[in-house]
Amino acid sequence: MPFKPRILYPNQFYHLIIQSNNHTLVFKDDQDFNKFLLLAKESFSISHTNVFHYALMNTHAHFVIQISDTVNLFPDAIKTIGQATKFLDTKILYNNFTIS
Repeated sequence: MPFKPRILYPNQFYHLIIQSNNHTLVFKDDQDFNKFLLLAKESFSISHTNVFHYALMNTHAHFVIQISDTVNLFPDAIKTIGQATKFLDTKILYNNFTIS
């Protein structure tokens, strides 16, 4: 079941979780992790999203991000990551927070 579209605000911080369906193993080795990081870096760069922290696990990934003024580019960047890595569920936990 798809998630409702999130309301994203420019220059806000978000905790982004990208996970596989049914906790299927996505990252099997270091090569998988490295490919994913290159793809994420490119996608976040295109959408002008700042990444402050990330954690990759075998079945999901966490990012602490700040979406820029071009917030409309962000959903396409996430779709690109998801389609290329077999991640089928994307959740954005959108409780804003500040990093000091």
